[in-house]
Amino acid sequence: MTFVFPYPKPDPGKGALFGKQWQPRDLARIHYEAGFTDAMDLVVMLCVCLSESQGYQYAINVNKPNKNGIVYEDRGIDQLSSQHTEITDEEAYDPPEAAKAAHVLYAARKRAGQSGFEDWYGFLNGIYLHDTYLQRAVVGVANFMGETLLSEPVPDISADTAYVHRLTTPIADYHHRVAEQLAHLDRGRSMLGWGNRTIDDMAHMWLNYYSVDENDFKARVAARASKSTNNQQQ
Repeated sequence: MTFVFPYPKPDPGKGALFGKQWQPRDLARIHYEAGFTDAMDLVVMLCVCLSESQGYQYAINVNKPNKNGIVYEDRGIDQLSSQHTEITDEEAYDPPEAAKAAHVLYAARKRAGQSGFEDWYGFLNGIYLHDTYLQRAVVGVANFMGETLLSEPVPDISADTAYVHRLTTPIADYHHRVAEQLAHLDRGRSMLGWGNRTIDDMAHMWLNYYSVDENDFKARVAARASKSTNNQQQ
């Protein structure tokens, strides 16, 4: 049966995000099961995945025609290029199968002495290292690992007392959000008082200015003074 993309495809040179958005801990699980068992490489793969597709199952990027007039598509959560004709659309848009196909590409690059991620533009241009992807990837891997360990049997404390986990999944989510909010409060406090400010600190403020010549400046000052006088007389 021929695969039919279930959404309207964008025009060449454009992309779109469709379908279910997979959570980082679920992306961590399927990539780990696909073979990304090294912790650092698992985090990097999640950063790449999130930078490429935000985790959307039917993410698609239709590239502009190349010099031979061929239009390639980047497909699914891992944006697997249709240049890899061995990866079918069915596989590319099925997240667990896509993760397996991604690991095949990664392993081939590793055998060639590379990092393993050279097939992804998000890796090559460094976007995968942006904080938003790194933050979500690290928390996703942590939650996947914590969830896995929570499912393991724990010995009883004693013959009469069973051990009961106080933690629930996702483990890292609550603590991560609290830390994030505390960081926002710290940044807010740092803006009080006097001192040097970075561009990031001052990004909340928008300033507009206009250039005027000397005569225009004097006319504006006179108009403002006249208006102030009239207001006082009233």
